[in-house]
Amino acid sequence: MIVALLGILFLGGSSGLEIFGVLKDTKKEVKEYVVEDTRRDAALDTVKAMKKRSNEYQDTLKATQKELKQLFKSPNPSVEDLDALWSRHFADRNAAAEDLVRLRFELKENITREEWAQIFPMPEG
Repeated sequence: MIVALLGILFLGGSSGLEIFGVLKDTKKEVKEYVVEDTRRDAALDTVKAMKKRSNEYQDTLKATQKELKQLFKSPNPSVEDLDALWSRHFADRNAAAEDLVRLRFELKENITREEWAQIFPMPEG
């Protein structure tokens, strides 16, 4: 139980980066709201790249969680192994976040402000 709690605490559960959940309906909404074929195709390519990067990070996160669990199963996990795991995890997380921010700006270049507002409406309240 402690391993699971530590995994959730330090690795953020299974959600990883919050932007990953936003991508769920984006493809459908881009198809609906971006009417110009060239821009829509470019936007869909970017959404596809975002989803691919999201999946890659999720796979890395699962592997890190598994490795953390194995470390805590050992009788004396070394501080060096834990430090290396955390360093790699945060490097992976930062790289994924940077990639997704870059792709977000790429997406913004292919759609208008009005389309963006329809695809990503502001939350009410």
